[in-house]
Amino acid sequence: MKKNDNYDAAGRLIRFYTKQGKGVLVSRFYDVSKGKKIYRNHFIYQVKRDRKRYYFSLSGEKVEAAKQADDIASFLSVTTNTIEAAMAKFAPKKVQTPTPETYSPTVGDLIQTYRNVANHVTERTKHECAGALRRISGYILRLKPFPRGAKGQILETWREKVNSLNVANITPKELESFRGSLIKAAGSDEIKKGKAIVTANAYIRSAGCIFVPKMRPLYGDFKLPDPCPFKAVGQLEERPHRYISKVDIGAIVTAARLELQKDCPDEFLAFVLSLFAGLRRGEIDRLIWDQIDFENRHIWIRTTPYFKPKANNSENRVDCPDEVFEILRRFKPHSINPPFVLPGGDPEQKNSLSPNIPTPI
Repeated sequence: MKKNDNYDAAGRLIRFYTKQGKGVLVSRFYDVSKGKKIYRNHFIYQVKRDRKRYYFSLSGEKVEAAKQADDIASFLSVTTNTIEAAMAKFAPKKVQTPTPETYSPTVGDLIQTYRNVANHVTERTKHECAGALRRISGYILRLKPFPRGAKGQILETWREKVNSLNVANITPKELESFRGSLIKAAGSDEIKKGKAIVTANAYIRSAGCIFVPKMRPLYGDFKLPDPCPFKAVGQLEERPHRYISKVDIGAIVTAARLELQKDCPDEFLAFVLSLFAGLRRGEIDRLIWDQIDFENRHIWIRTTPYFKPKANNSENRVDCPDEVFEILRRFKPHSINPPFVLPGGDPEQKNSLSPNIPTPI
């Protein structure tokens, strides 16, 4: 059965259908002076192929335009005839350049594409950004955060639900609501509220990295919210992060000497490197002997085959007390898994080469 033609509210024809039931559009343009769309006596036949739209300019006479549209449709109904061949045959000079059809992706699609194209960031950063976006998306779906350490089917089910959320649902209103929920959960305790603000800022900042302008061209035909909702909500002011120690370091060092130095030398060395050299856990676990300069009393934090510093300005030397190097010197003959200073698995990588050898980054 033939479809009915389409008219606007003023009774003007905006689309009619041919004998084959193909829709033909009436050409229109936006009149700035009158502030409305103006329909002209000119017809266009639209064809979709591989998420792209192709427009054929037709005759200005309705009957002839309908015949032309049916001829194009009949030609394209033959599987061996391509859209390029139709353009060359029917309207080589009038066909507009095809434009990609954009669409709003799901959270799962966006994260997968981000992981594939964000080659300028580390895998750890990708993991943090993806996790933050999923955490926010879970809130938008009003899902409870999965239990810490949850694995297997519980985590898989939660991720499937979160990954199905359309990115268009991530709005400034929802982000503000997410942030407010974290702060509200902290109650009236000002210390907890301060921590909640830091946590909320971190989630929004990390998830927002997926939406930054330099990433958008890499996503192809994805249509992301514009303007960016993460930029709209911004960051809340945080309390000063200066650490005020309330710990008796002397007592801790004394206890470590008594309890660890003799019976647990590995743990004692890790304690010394973290306290006196200020090394992070990842830096300690991946520290190799080539980074230890015994002669000049330096520990060099730099890129190795097994480790990359968190930021470029993190590459530097660490000057330590002489006692630290004496402890390292005494420990070196007993080191059991060179080139690493300490034995043990990599805390960041779950698939280690062996229980004692971290997976190289």
